[in-house]
Amino acid sequence: MLEFGWFTPMFVAIIACELALGVYVIMRDCKAPTNRVFAQYIGLAALCGVMDMVLMGLTAQSHDEALLAGRIWLFLLVLQMGVGYYLSTMVPFDMRKIGELHWIDTAIVVILAALSALMINDMTWSSSGWYPTYSWHVLAVPIGLTIFIILVVYNAIRRRSQLNNRLLKWQTALLTAALTIPADLNLAIILLRFFDIYLPRLFSLGFLATIFLIIIGVLRYQVFVPHHAGERPEAPSEPQTVKLVMGHAYLFESPSSDRMFNALLHEMGTGTSALIICRTNPDQLRDRYHLTRTPIVWLAEIPGPDRIDPTNLQTLSHMATEFVGHGPSIVAIEGIEYLIINNDLNKVVKMVGKVRDTIIDEGSIMLVSLDPRTLSPVQQAIFERELELVRLEDI
Repeated sequence: MLEFGWFTPMFVAIIACELALGVYVIMRDCKAPTNRVFAQYIGLAALCGVMDMVLMGLTAQSHDEALLAGRIWLFLLVLQMGVGYYLSTMVPFDMRKIGELHWIDTAIVVILAALSALMINDMTWSSSGWYPTYSWHVLAVPIGLTIFIILVVYNAIRRRSQLNNRLLKWQTALLTAALTIPADLNLAIILLRFFDIYLPRLFSLGFLATIFLIIIGVLRYQVFVPHHAGERPEAPSEPQTVKLVMGHAYLFESPSSDRMFNALLHEMGTGTSALIICRTNPDQLRDRYHLTRTPIVWLAEIPGPDRIDPTNLQTLSHMATEFVGHGPSIVAIEGIEYLIINNDLNKVVKMVGKVRDTIIDEGSIMLVSLDPRTLSPVQQAIFERELELVRLEDI
């Protein structure tokens, strides 16, 4: 029999806030993988809250119902930890190829969740609600929570050491805290039972901290906020022959920049936003590659909107580094020869190196198209040393 008490309004309020936060985040950018995974995580948290409320409301005579509810609760909790860990690998961005969680990983998490739920053979009732009866195999729950906390914190420390951008460091810290605080509270409540200290099943209280931290992150640190006007252009007719990896800078040596734009369009098709700096007229590029929202900066001496003087290397460098500072993206430069004509070669190389270093630190991609016929062998070798050369045989 299910009885509702003083705890019911609190659980209902927390669950409603969790669902509202999940809907808000997914509405911010429904195509962003990080937003979708967080919505799944907070949705599972809401379901766990429902089961907590049920386990606190079941009477002492409802043993069979409590056993079923306890197994469902643990199944959802393990699923939530699996999704939470995957989310931690994407904070503040996914260093791997952006995409959905692999089905093998999903299957492993589901199997572990099912096995964990089946480990609960009995439930014990107290005035604070129903709990699994402790035995050696139930110890897997606090052990699993501990491993989850360690892995999430490890991912955060590893990511922060790779970042120079203050905003992304704050995003990493806030999301890590939002993931680990509920797990810390769950672990504390479970471990206290070993010392015969019985607290109410208030596991969901930890998610109040999650909600608070995410709200701060959204309002102040641009967490889950789309920064670039990314678009998914039509895939080019040529197949993708160059696999681009986040955190790398590539040099395409060819009389034509088509190969670079072919690689760019394929990468943009995964949802990655791009900034194009070019000598070709932007209107021609938009017509040729069907780009409508991607920012394009024209290297031109004539003043005008979305144009930059080729001698203004400092502004050009700042524009590129500022763009990638908001998250994983691509900076494509076409017309490096024009910059060399209007500037000292050493200054151009220094600018390219600065942008490259920032892009590598931020886990973005840099593409540079160069016509080798316009440079001497020495000049060509300098750029090949700074960037990863994509040879014709690789294409």
